[in-house]
Amino acid sequence: MGLHQSDKKSSVIEVLVVTKELLGGTNSFIKDIRSIEKVSNYRFFFCLLRKNLLVHFDNKQTIYLNEAYPEDYKISFRKIITFLKLFLGLLVLLNVKKNKIVMTLDLYSYIILSLLKLFTFQKYRLIFHVNNNIDEIIQDKDNLIYRRFLKMAFSKLVHVSDFIVCVSKGLRRPLIKKYEVSGKIEVVYNDVSEAYKEPPN
Repeated sequence: MGLHQSDKKSSVIEVLVVTKELLGGTNSFIKDIRSIEKVSNYRFFFCLLRKNLLVHFDNKQTIYLNEAYPEDYKISFRKIITFLKLFLGLLVLLNVKKNKIVMTLDLYSYIILSLLKLFTFQKYRLIFHVNNNIDEIIQDKDNLIYRRFLKMAFSKLVHVSDFIVCVSKGLRRPLIKKYEVSGKIEVVYNDVSEAYKEPPN
């Protein structure tokens, strides 16, 4: 994943990062990848589903789809509207920005981006950054129907991704064993910016 200095001479590659919010590890990760802009031809834009006090980015690089993320996991008509709102909002955003690379850091966003790529013939490369155990995330949901939906959806859509990045071998191992994604999965430890700064061996 290293980038040589000569790469800077090529045209800018815009990466759209879609995630729920900027909290904890997600906030740290996004700070890291923004530092990559200084040493590469990548430029990152962010689409956040919830706005909070930890936002540090200028408005030109950050887009908010407010109230596009479910606050609880009970099945209701409002949740369907929320899902459709995010689906259509991201579709419009992708058609306007025409990003060639899209990265997401949460399961809910990944499922929607996978569906968009699968059914709307979007041509972006989809990267799923995994910093928590997917099965544990699903099991933590209170609603049984929602858990089953996430489990079924992820098992079907995991192969839509072009690349999966895990922050540890412990997270990579169950994904390879359960979902057979060994050909598209890699481990990149924090600090991720160092992985981009150093040329490959």
